[in-house]
Amino acid sequence: MKRLIAIIFLLAADIFLLAPPLLAQWEPDVRLTFNNNSNCTSRNNAKCITASGDTVHAVWYGFTSSKVYYIRSTDGGTTWGRDTSFCNSSKNPGISSSGSMVLAVWEDQRGGPCTKISYGRSTNGGTNWEMSPLPISDSAFAANPSVAVIDSFVHVAWNDSREGSCEIYYKRSTDRGITWGPDVRLTTFDSLCSHGPAVTAWGANVHLVWFDSRDSNWEVYYKRSTDRGRSWEPDARLSCHPDTSVFATIAVSDSNIHVVWRDHRDGNNEIYYTRSTNGGSIWEPETRLTCDSALPDYPSLAASGPNVHLCWPFGWNGQHAGIYYKHSSDRGATWGPDTPLTNSRHIPTVPSLITSGPKLHLLWCDDRDGNYQVYYKRNLTGNSGTETAGDRGQRLEVRIKAIPNPFSSFATVPGHSSSRFALYDVSGRRVGTYKGDRIGEGLRAGVYFMRANEGKGKLARIVKVR
Repeated sequence: MKRLIAIIFLLAADIFLLAPPLLAQWEPDVRLTFNNNSNCTSRNNAKCITASGDTVHAVWYGFTSSKVYYIRSTDGGTTWGRDTSFCNSSKNPGISSSGSMVLAVWEDQRGGPCTKISYGRSTNGGTNWEMSPLPISDSAFAANPSVAVIDSFVHVAWNDSREGSCEIYYKRSTDRGITWGPDVRLTTFDSLCSHGPAVTAWGANVHLVWFDSRDSNWEVYYKRSTDRGRSWEPDARLSCHPDTSVFATIAVSDSNIHVVWRDHRDGNNEIYYTRSTNGGSIWEPETRLTCDSALPDYPSLAASGPNVHLCWPFGWNGQHAGIYYKHSSDRGATWGPDTPLTNSRHIPTVPSLITSGPKLHLLWCDDRDGNYQVYYKRNLTGNSGTETAGDRGQRLEVRIKAIPNPFSSFATVPGHSSSRFALYDVSGRRVGTYKGDRIGEGLRAGVYFMRANEGKGKLARIVKVR
């Protein structure tokens, strides 16, 4: 009996010793702002955080100052620089990046009560920013912008009431935000109200979700372009219930597209989910992901390889408030348990969750320190095993050779200047996608491996020197 008790004690001790690393995958909260503002992240599910490699960029706005702010980390979130303000009389920013290219958008109310969409861009990883003297939108009734940057293409969507009804509009740049095409109206149902667009892109495919009232109640809709935003296919309704479905957001990894939203069909707010595994052609039935009396709200979603990550804020239920997290490791087929990421009695604003290699980065605001401040949290291994050279599903056999090699600024692939090429570091982590005339631009010095973004050809070794 004593021997049995001793064995049980040792097993319990082993479990106790193993538990802290499992629980400590998410690091402690880091406070990023120290001011008298009430700071807010955007409420239309535009991403307020983005990353390219170890450079992490974040934006938010001061509710009391009416300014948009920016901050970055160049060491994967370990340390952060000082925040800087972008624009006065502005709110609801979104941000996206691809390599050294970073672009932020926001609502701009300078010059009066009317609102336009303005932007700033950086071509050197956030070191310097160019603020546009002209807004993106041609309207004075624009709001809730969302942005996605991929290679040299920039995709922006927002809701706009210039024609009386509130509709979804879209605009793109094909040259890294230097010039822009015309405003394109994507919804055409007069007298309805369309809100909260969230846009993302993968290769030539651009994916968009929003919610509108065309069916006499709020439902979630989806639309895609397969030619980098030049043309758009018909709308697809994703939610189907005579109750409120709102605040949709989207994440994509190759042909797998994931959408979540807040839904009130069960008598209280819950998070519902659907996915497409064939690039948006067919959608699976809706799935309820939460069961929480604390009213889950404003979800944020990130996808990378087989991993899908979800977080959401929950309000005060008499005992606690904070942010929960949920993870799928099989492309959304099944989901793990809810995990609390914050533990306080203070209700957070909308979180933004992203992946960067094996890391997860999370941004939000809460009022634990007396007024709403910006907080950050990361998980260094939460997305491990994804975005590797062997997990891309490439389809076209292509032999590639970069010139010069080694190179200092960038290399080119003769005959393939407009093709896309994926680069991986020595650990197999994907670090970016580049056009054939700008291979490796913005990367730090090191050894990388290159493969045609749509191909199964052998990896080509390239070297960037200082």
